[in-house]
Amino acid sequence: MADDNTSDHIAYAALYSPGPAWQHGKPMEEQGLRNHGLYIRSLRDAGTLIAGGKLGETRGLAVFKTKSLEDAEALLAADPAITGGIFVAELVPWTIAFAIESFPVTPLYR
Repeated sequence: MADDNTSDHIAYAALYSPGPAWQHGKPMEEQGLRNHGLYIRSLRDAGTLIAGGKLGETRGLAVFKTKSLEDAEALLAADPAITGGIFVAELVPWTIAFAIESFPVTPLYR
């Protein structure tokens, strides 16, 4: 059996939910998340973001590929939506058991 480096299959999922600066009654598109979107895009461009996007009407999900939980925590700590209090996030390890090579995406921030 081939040596399987399990850590190659672990990612970290950030579950975003409204923070103290969230403006209740306003849709996500009016929450001032442009800098967050640009930051997440930069992580994608760097190969650190596996996937991310809106989850329902008030939450989001981002899946990071990092070497450690500490690295994933640092990514969240630098996220403008977190530092600005628009979102809070829970970070959980995710063992990727199944995946497809690619799927269509809907860009939100251009």
